[in-house]
Amino acid sequence: MPRTRGCYKDCVTFAENAYGEYEDMIEEMEEVYDWADEHIQELLAATSTNE
Repeated sequence: MPRTRGCYKDCVTFAENAYGEYEDMIEEMEEVYDWADEHIQELLAATSTNE
């Protein structure tokens, strides 16, 4: 039975680490979206003044 507990603990640790990495990835994606939105707005503003 001790091996089962060890396996369970390993699985829980793996899931916790994966969730933490997922949260980090979401934060990075939000930063990319914000950056892209800022630059898209700049590009649209520049092209609309040339019409």
